[in-house]
Amino acid sequence: MRREEGDDEGGGGGGGGDSADFALAIPAAASTRAALGDCLAALVADPAFDRARLRAGACLMRLGAFDAAERALEAFRETHDE
Repeated sequence: MRREEGDDEGGGGGGGGDSADFALAIPAAASTRAALGDCLAALVADPAFDRARLRAGACLMRLGAFDAAERALEAFRETHDE
């Protein structure tokens, strides 16, 4: 469930909304890790699979692994320089 602007449930700073957000983040992180695993498996099978490389970079960013995401996206960019 997405929170919309104005749906402030706890005023931030440790209110009730924070624990609800955290509870929602756990399955989202697990899903992102599963998607990353799928992307990496696809890249093992076909290292030229561009969509898997881009999605892996996006998953890494969502997980906060910014250095790894940058490396994944840079590898894509190097093969697509114009």
